[in-house]
Amino acid sequence: MKKREKDLLLELIRKSKQSDRELATKLKTSQSTITRTRHRLEKKIIRAYTVIPNFSEIDINLIVFTVCKCDEPNNEFHKTLKKFIDDHPCIAFMSRGEGMGTKIMVSFHSDFDGYQDFMRETRRIFNKHITGLKSIITSTRNITKELDLYRPVRHFWKKIVEFSVPLRDFLRQEQGNHFLVNIPSRQM
Repeated sequence: MKKREKDLLLELIRKSKQSDRELATKLKTSQSTITRTRHRLEKKIIRAYTVIPNFSEIDINLIVFTVCKCDEPNNEFHKTLKKFIDDHPCIAFMSRGEGMGTKIMVSFHSDFDGYQDFMRETRRIFNKHITGLKSIITSTRNITKELDLYRPVRHFWKKIVEFSVPLRDFLRQEQGNHFLVNIPSRQM
């Protein structure tokens, strides 16, 4: 990934609602360059633009992290799993995992009864495949740190990205408030 693409991607992760004109000003380049670069990113890297709501205000009161231990999956299991995910829009994320289980799932529920119904159905459908199922349930009213992709992405890139002047200025401003970063001193 080119430096310009990384700079733009970080800005879009930080605040995706910015216009190409605003991005061009921040990144000190032309609006047409931003538009072309954004289109390239949308084709190969950006999966979606999304909103992170205040969950409790839209009647999503529980976020559940479930770890499943499963027997060795076969074709029947994968077909059943795909249909299960399609039939349950409360599932926000599922992936193969290592450690405590073989699958991890994140689901959203309006109340504990809804969560219990979901888990009963999960056990019923996957009964012959699941050897263990454990959940961590959290209230959306008790979120300590909102979902933030900007800081982790920037953290992983900080050693390999030569930051542009606008991003370097932003990081210097943030440095005293939250975190330390290694900022290259040469001008671009």
